[in-house]
Amino acid sequence: MGIAILGAGWVLPDEGAPLRRDRWAGKGVALFRIDRLCALSLCAVDEAFVDAGVVPAPGAMPAGWDAERVAVYLGTAYGCHATDEEFYRGVQAQAQAGGTPLLGASPRLFAHTLPSSPVGMVSIHYGLLGPGLAMVSGAASGLLAVAAALRALRRGRVAQAVVLTAEVGTPFLRQMQGDDDTRDGAAALLLGGSAQGPRGRVLAVASGYQASNPAGAMAEVLRRLPGDAERAAYCDENTAALLHGTPLPCRVMGGTPGAAPSATGAVGALLLLGRLGETGEKQALVLSCDRHGQAAAALWKV
Repeated sequence: MGIAILGAGWVLPDEGAPLRRDRWAGKGVALFRIDRLCALSLCAVDEAFVDAGVVPAPGAMPAGWDAERVAVYLGTAYGCHATDEEFYRGVQAQAQAGGTPLLGASPRLFAHTLPSSPVGMVSIHYGLLGPGLAMVSGAASGLLAVAAALRALRRGRVAQAVVLTAEVGTPFLRQMQGDDDTRDGAAALLLGGSAQGPRGRVLAVASGYQASNPAGAMAEVLRRLPGDAERAAYCDENTAALLHGTPLPCRVMGGTPGAAPSATGAVGALLLLGRLGETGEKQALVLSCDRHGQAAAALWKV
């Protein structure tokens, strides 16, 4: 039957989508006081709730929703790397000035120097008391988070799941990763129930790893998914580049804001899952992999 996608949201500041700070007025959140990873995450989740027609008040879900049975799963390629950089720059600057290094440590940033901080921020803001999990495992992390949500939903551990991904790029991270345009962005899906959702259903997710062989890993992943191997497959530009020259099926969804630009880490795959209903397809795959050999694919259906 699959799991319904009840709502989808995304924020890509470089593509002209602002953080909509006005929406947070009076909701107990000052975006400038938290790190950018958490701010992007909150905004994307907020968009997903609005898309689903659910507008929870801060700290309380609407009537009919059991906060103890709503989970939050995060998948991110780079996690809190940008926040860690900013935190340690303060420590380093204090040391270079001849002072005590720890006096340069920012208490505002310290709470966010864990990759799981967006899970906590989203859970606290919406009063969610269900399971929470953060995965930092390359570009496929977004789909790995979807897989974790599917398992929990099918086993009846939770009634709904917020699945989110967020990335924040820095010059050092771009240099370390060997790409020039790692972009900030976040995407979120609200999953729940087995009936058809307004944005379709996720039927299955498979993942795999072959060191430095993304094409080989993806081929193995696709063999493990049920159904017709000839169905349409979508991915972002980074995955398309890694699979170029192979017989693996792949279409790039791009050209408009919110499409899935290159170098979005784990964001592109979740964004595509949320937008597949706009393509006119009845069934499709979403592919995601990175140059290290981590790969995942999700089977989607109307």
